[in-house]
Amino acid sequence: MIRLALPFVPYVAAAAIAALLGGVIYVQHLTGRIDTLKHENARLAGQIATCTARVGNIQEDKESDAKVSDPGSFAVPDGWMRP
Repeated sequence: MIRLALPFVPYVAAAAIAALLGGVIYVQHLTGRIDTLKHENARLAGQIATCTARVGNIQEDKESDAKVSDPGSFAVPDGWMRP
């Protein structure tokens, strides 16, 4: 029985090493994928933040426009006039 198993020992060892190497490569792949997803998440969070700021600016502009009922009666500051 032992004589029968001895010829297969190098193959079993090679298979174990290959499986270990494959596992290490797979873990490295997953780590890279996690980093990619973190960067994508940060990019999307930045886009949402700038979009929120733009919407806030638009709402503020609409509110200030609503305060001026007649544009002809609006006092224009001197700094806005061309020299």
